[in-house]
Amino acid sequence: MIGKFFLGALVFVVFYIASKKIVAKVRHRIESNSLQSDVYAKRISQLVGSVIFILLMIFTILAVFQVIGFEVALLM
Repeated sequence: MIGKFFLGALVFVVFYIASKKIVAKVRHRIESNSLQSDVYAKRISQLVGSVIFILLMIFTILAVFQVIGFEVALLM
C-alpha cells in the first residue's frame, strides 16, 4: 500500500517535470516564431502555455490515481 503511494508520487513528479519542460518549449516556440517580438506574442504564449499545463496536469492527476488504484471512473 505504501509502495503504491511512493510510486504515485514518483509518477507525479516525473509528469510534472515533463509538463513544465513541454510548456517552456511551446512558449519559446510561439515567441520565437512571431513576426514581431511584442507584448501580444508574450501574452499569447503565456495563455497557451497555461492551457497546456492545466490539461497536462489533469492527465497527470488521472495517471496518479490509476497508479494508486483509485477508480477514476467514479469521478466522472
